[in-house]
Amino acid sequence: MEFESEIPFETKEGNKYVLRFSSFNEDAVPIQSPIVELNLIPLQLSSQFNSFHTFNYIVKEITNYLKDKPDVIVYYYCDNKELFWRTNRPAIPYQEFRSNLFTAMFMRSNPDDLLLRSFIIKDVENGDHYVSLLHRQHHLDQIQVLEDLIKDFHKSDS
Repeated sequence: MEFESEIPFETKEGNKYVLRFSSFNEDAVPIQSPIVELNLIPLQLSSQFNSFHTFNYIVKEITNYLKDKPDVIVYYYCDNKELFWRTNRPAIPYQEFRSNLFTAMFMRSNPDDLLLRSFIIKDVENGDHYVSLLHRQHHLDQIQVLEDLIKDFHKSDS
């Protein structure tokens, strides 16, 4: 089964992105299910803002991808690229904000049989890392193994 996929799109605000699904190095992870890395790649940013319509579209495309690939676990890492803040927004790390937003949008979409596991890798030096794993119920035993591997990798990398 092919796991690579790119979905180019343009927002109402004029921003252009590619939603990229790419195979994760399976040799590095001793679990049965394929792992696919999800990236949202900006191509052209005309505006500092994206509407909830854009976020809903992204979640819908992720959900559609997973409907077609029931054995896949999707890995998503929130980046720390600077954000434009409203003045009334609490000052939290960019990764935390993105993680909270993604979690809220995903939960709001109420996907039928999809689950979301989010966790934080503490990093005093570089700032905490926010990771999400999208999966199904039958992946639960593999999800904890994968989370532990990601955390252990970070420990050995620091």
